[in-house]
Amino acid sequence: MSQAVSRVAPPTCLPDGRQGIICRVVEKNSAPAARRTSIVKRLAGKNVLVTGVTGFLGQAVFARLLLDFPETRITLLVRPQLGSSGRQRVES
Repeated sequence: MSQAVSRVAPPTCLPDGRQGIICRVVEKNSAPAARRTSIVKRLAGKNVLVTGVTGFLGQAVFARLLLDFPETRITLLVRPQLGSSGRQRVES
């Protein structure tokens, strides 16, 4: 006697090929699959504040935001340090 196995659709929070741990974390306790909206759509037109962007992990997060969230405004909070402005630290 065989039982039918139901498959769960892959996370829809990011475009194809970009799903990862962030999708599982965000969608873990969210609405049922039929009502889920992608993170990209939810953040479209919104403003995201990012700190720590001059560090290794911050640079990676910033790069992913630029690639995956084209309609989201990203604001960086960076302190000036050692004679360089926050903007110069991000651009270098």
